[in-house]
Amino acid sequence: MKLTAAQKQKRYPENLKRKGRHNTMKAKNRERMKNILSKLSDFQREQYRNHNAEARKRARAVNKHQSNFIQQYLLHVFIKRAQSSLFEELKESTDDRKILLQVDYVENFAMDQQDAIQSTYWNTKMLSIFTAHAWCGVNNYSCALVSDNVTHDKYCVTVCLNNIITKLKQYLPDLEEIVFFSDGAASQFKQRYLFQNMIRMMVEHTLKLS
Repeated sequence: MKLTAAQKQKRYPENLKRKGRHNTMKAKNRERMKNILSKLSDFQREQYRNHNAEARKRARAVNKHQSNFIQQYLLHVFIKRAQSSLFEELKESTDDRKILLQVDYVENFAMDQQDAIQSTYWNTKMLSIFTAHAWCGVNNYSCALVSDNVTHDKYCVTVCLNNIITKLKQYLPDLEEIVFFSDGAASQFKQRYLFQNMIRMMVEHTLKLS
């Protein structure tokens, strides 16, 4: 197999280390750099030192900036793995009495017509689709609620959840507990108004919701 120029350049230091010539080549490069610097004028040498110091300063700033991102990324990975582990654990513990319900809005659906005139492009009606999937032990249930209300606010979410819970109670008469899983959209799910509505739904449907 023929290697590309980039692959050859990447393998060059590895080949030197394998042959025991890595330190020799480093010494030759240092000597070559000294010879180049000795031929520079005082002004050029001062420019080189300033440029080298500025480059090192920028490199330190970049490393510090990246280290902050690494800490944030590691925290994100930890939370993601903890949530994923909990999600899989809840799926395994579901039955007819305790179910896991994952809910989310999908992208709005555009009601286009194939042979419509050009002006209809600026007057296309949209539909919102609220999706849900319930893990109930052996049997699973999926549903999608379609609405012409595309606000995706707390009022729409409450109505959709009420309809889904009512339908699930018809399928599962012994239902006692529902564990909800959703994304982190504050305008839809993770906010105080929906938590208050969930308390009301707990009393209305005689269920434990979390």
